Amino acid sequence: KFLVAAVVPWVSVLLAAGWNYYFTKGLGRMVRARVRGRGMGMEYIRDIQIPVQARPELLLASALNIMGAYSRTSENEVAAYQELAAGLKKLHPDFVPEHLGSQWEDADNWLAKIAGVEDEETRKAVYAISETMTIVDGRVGRKEVKRLKQIAKLVGTQVDTARLKVRARPFYVEPAGRGCSIA
Repeated sequence: KFLVAAVVPWVSVLLAAGWNYYFTKGLGRMVRARVRGRGMGMEYIRDIQIPVQARPELLLASALNIMGAYSRTSENEVAAYQELAAGLKKLHPDFVPEHLGSQWEDADNWLAKIAGVEDEETRKAVYAISETMTIVDGRVGRKEVKRLKQIAKLVGTQVDTARLKVRARPFYVEPAGRGCSIA
């Protein structure tokens, strides 16, 4: 009886300490991955060369239309979108991102506007923004690739889906499960 009374609490403490250690370690890994993904997405957007003559509505709508391909929007996509809006606001002080207008959400209208752009630099920026928004959520979906291929056709380039998936891999965060996996 004495042995059980003395050993059970210590075993309990050791099990709880091990559980806390592995749970905290897994949670920390997930938080670090999410913060890193957010920062990388913003950095990728900053690295895009945006021509001064480009219409900011078209560039921002490019990000918005890729984000709208699926009903889910990741926090990395939102952060990249906000970074793009802030960059466009710096480049064009009169531009108000909040007044984008619903006509830009229509993919056919948006593609027609891209087709009407004669400046090659602007077309490349539209494609670069769309490609970046495709990968920042960590997944390359069929609908996103379909829209990206439509843009690529207008820009005169090819979409390499395998390359996109490789570029999206660092952004992927394992979804939090209901259990605990000790690895």
